Amino acid sequence: MENIINTSMFNTDERIVINSISKGIKLSDFSRESFIENIAFSRMITNDTDIDILNLLESLHSKISSITDEEWEMLKKYLPLNVPYDIADIVNAFAEP
Repeated sequence: MENIINTSMFNTDERIVINSISKGIKLSDFSRESFIENIAFSRMITNDTDIDILNLLESLHSKISSITDEEWEMLKKYLPLNVPYDIADIVNAFAEP
């Protein structure tokens, strides 16, 4: 029986970042090492005052680093990850300023 990765371990913001980093890359070429390098680069160029962004990147780095190689390969099969939206977010996006 094939193991299944629990993609719910990633929150909406993390899912958006994962989808953005993996966009346009063949899954066979998308390595965990390159993903972690992208996260590390993003942390380097992020302003130290952007605490929320730094925390997001650190959380992603930690989660991706902690999964097994088998789980990484399974995660790639789910890309792009579903990104749940709250109805209030959708309504606010179309509201007039």
